[in-house]
Amino acid sequence: MRYLSEEDNERYQKHFSAYIKEGLGPDDIEPMYKKAHEMIRADPVIQVKERKKMETQKRWTKQKLTLAQRKSKIKQKKASFLRQFKTDDDESED
Repeated sequence: MRYLSEEDNERYQKHFSAYIKEGLGPDDIEPMYKKAHEMIRADPVIQVKERKKMETQKRWTKQKLTLAQRKSKIKQKKASFLRQFKTDDDESED
C-alpha cells in the first residue's frame, strides 16, 4: 500500500479508494488488525445476529402450469376457435 502510494498515486487512489474514504492510510492498517485480534481473543464467542426474512420473494419468470391447467387452456382455445368458426359459417349462409 505504501509502495503504491509513493510510486503510482493514481493506481493507489483507484485500488484503495474505500480505505481512503474511511480515512485509513498505510500506517493505520496494522494497528486496526491488531485491535481486531485483541477484541476477538477477549471474547471469542460468535455473536449470531438475527436475520430479517423476506416477506415475499419476487418472481421474474412465469410459474409453470400443471398438466390439468395446460389441458384446460387447450380446451378453451379449441372452444374459442370452434365458436369463431361457427359464427363465420352462419354469417356466410345468410
